[in-house]
Amino acid sequence: MSNRVRPTRTTHRSSRPERGLPPWLPIVIVVGVVGFGILAGIMVGRSSQNSEPTGVYVSDVVVTGETLPPTVAPGTPDPAVGMTAPELEGRTFDGSPLAFTNDGSPRVVAFVAHWCPHCQRDVADVTGYLADHPVPGGIEVQTVSTLVDENAANYPPDRWLESEGWPWPVMNDDENNTAARAFGLTGTPLWVFVDADGHVVERVSGEIGAAALWQKMEALAAGS
Repeated sequence: MSNRVRPTRTTHRSSRPERGLPPWLPIVIVVGVVGFGILAGIMVGRSSQNSEPTGVYVSDVVVTGETLPPTVAPGTPDPAVGMTAPELEGRTFDGSPLAFTNDGSPRVVAFVAHWCPHCQRDVADVTGYLADHPVPGGIEVQTVSTLVDENAANYPPDRWLESEGWPWPVMNDDENNTAARAFGLTGTPLWVFVDADGHVVERVSGEIGAAALWQKMEALAAGS
């Protein structure tokens, strides 16, 4: 019996090169991932902007005292100077009670509207200035959110003031802007300076700027 030898099989490799990933594919993947991230960020931002407001932005206000005359043009004697500033009782953005009274401390009452570009600039300027310039001793800064319009820009007012880092208490005005009218507001912003005896020292209607505001507060603190 003879031994049969089986032929050895030889594996032949193709002369064609092996296929790999196209050189442009990693770039496409990276661009796609980055683009998805940007799109997701935009969608999250839009979702945040379109989310329903959760605060209280208009609420009843009780005014005690005489209503101040309307503000006058710069350089004109202000008939409100020397008058006793009205006192206000109302509510904050979360519905908590809040009162602005003549309690023996000099105070600045600021009336701002969320849609007002002059208010927006003043608020941003003041909060930025505050980082290096503390409020002069004894001065209370009180804020009234007035002329609220849910269909206007920069609504709601609490998110705007929070985003700017506004540190002082804020009271809502009512639907008739009763608090603003009690202080003679004819335009926003309105800054009312009240001494420790509760008398109006000065009113500034329009943008004031942080540096000028601090100078007036220093004078108010020195005179009280």
